[in-house]
Amino acid sequence: MARRSDREKLARGEIRLTRDGEGRLTGARYVEGEKNRGWILAFDHRTGTGTFTSPDRMGQYSWAEGVVSFYTAWHDGPASEEMLDRDEWIEGCLADLRDTGHVYVARAGVRALDRGELAEAARLLRAFETYARGRPGAYKDAALARFRTAAALVVAARGSARADRAVSEALAAVLAAEEESDKESPALGRRLRKVLKARRSREVLAAAAGSALAALDASWSGTGEAERWKQLEALRHRIARVAGDAGLAALAEAAAAHATDDRNVARFAQVLASKTGQSELLADVSRKLGARGDASVADLNNQASTLTTAGRYDEAASLLAEVEARLAADDGGDERQHMLDEYFHQTNLAILSWRQGRYQDGLAPALRGYQLEREIADLHACDSPLAETRYASSAMFNNGLWAIISMYTRLDRFDDAERVFEAELNDPVRLAARHGAGGDSLENAMNAGLCIYTERKTPEKMARGRRLFELLCQRIPLPERKVLTWAYACAFGYYGVEDRAREFIQRALDKGVSRQELASDPDFDPVRDRPWFNALVG
Repeated sequence: MARRSDREKLARGEIRLTRDGEGRLTGARYVEGEKNRGWILAFDHRTGTGTFTSPDRMGQYSWAEGVVSFYTAWHDGPASEEMLDRDEWIEGCLADLRDTGHVYVARAGVRALDRGELAEAARLLRAFETYARGRPGAYKDAALARFRTAAALVVAARGSARADRAVSEALAAVLAAEEESDKESPALGRRLRKVLKARRSREVLAAAAGSALAALDASWSGTGEAERWKQLEALRHRIARVAGDAGLAALAEAAAAHATDDRNVARFAQVLASKTGQSELLADVSRKLGARGDASVADLNNQASTLTTAGRYDEAASLLAEVEARLAADDGGDERQHMLDEYFHQTNLAILSWRQGRYQDGLAPALRGYQLEREIADLHACDSPLAETRYASSAMFNNGLWAIISMYTRLDRFDDAERVFEAELNDPVRLAARHGAGGDSLENAMNAGLCIYTERKTPEKMARGRRLFELLCQRIPLPERKVLTWAYACAFGYYGVEDRAREFIQRALDKGVSRQELASDPDFDPVRDRPWFNALVG
């Protein structure tokens, strides 16, 4: 049993023990200064009862003849009832407190890294690592990997020659940890970029992404294709949380370079390269897939998309004609895959027609693509009694939405374009799911919605569009991509909201829009003579 002299002081906090008049332990809690962190153990020897509370659960206990029976209720999970030895129970509670205290040790080490206090950071993170090594299973894999990556970043900041390898190995463990949500991941990405800078950060990300992908591939024996794709999508979300677009670009390169016969990995590289704008990589992967004798409809669709992006329209049209013939000859295989293949075929046809200025020809495939887009999402949606409808991110696409709004607008069918745009804005759950699954393509579609009013602009049309612009700002307060950020700046300027126009011009500049591009945009004419505009844009 722990004695009063065994009180454990950890970083700026401590585990405080309390005893009764006979010297028996009656409680323990983890505090920082006078602030209780929510971990409290308390028991009464007289009544033989006790409680143990933490941020995620509460346990009630009673004992007789040295045996404890307890009932534990998790805040977000099932309750349980068990029995065990009293001293074992008390030591287990104290171990939970020690585990918690060492988490705060590690967090203090990370804060020291952020302040540049490298010796202090190294000491605290080393203390956590030493403790964690003796407590296997006490911490989730993602938390352990994240703290070990921070420790490796301390080594890197101190100039070790082996630091980059250490960081990439630790980061690979972060990417391999299967957690649905990790709020600390973006902060880890910021530390990575701050310590390693752009070039080294990219190299470390590429090595970590490759290791994580190889570990995933090695576990795939006997795993079905749908499950493999699900795991690849989960890896994509994890690396996006840590490193954003730079991480996705590194993952695309790792997937393209990965030596495997599994076509899922190559298709995964295609999807990522398309989303991150890596046109050369996309063309290379698509060419390799398309050259294989067993090229699937999905491979041909992807290659056609690549050719369209490259301006090779006749070749793209030829491939899409082959896709159409293959779809027509489908003998009733996988219905879900057929829907996906038809969806990409129709949206590819619409985009090709758009690029060639054949808007009337593109209308029918745009309509069909948009219809399939919604059907596919609805097939993978579920309703929860505790929440609104949820959509699987892997089944949410946006090219059909962009195509139908854009076709209607170019054909002067503004009422039809506005009807589609407004319907999407009035469905916030679906819109949020669209944004989460493909922020770039969704924001392009929302920009197309604003073009309903700004193309062939008139005061009447702009007045009509203000209501939907304000609704869009509620749905997407801060666009992630430069195109929609630029569009927000233009709209705020036109509507006379100059403080917001100024804010979004600066945001557009920060996202890579040039001052020359902004200065030459006639949409800024309403604010062009303002001193602040000239100061920002010149």
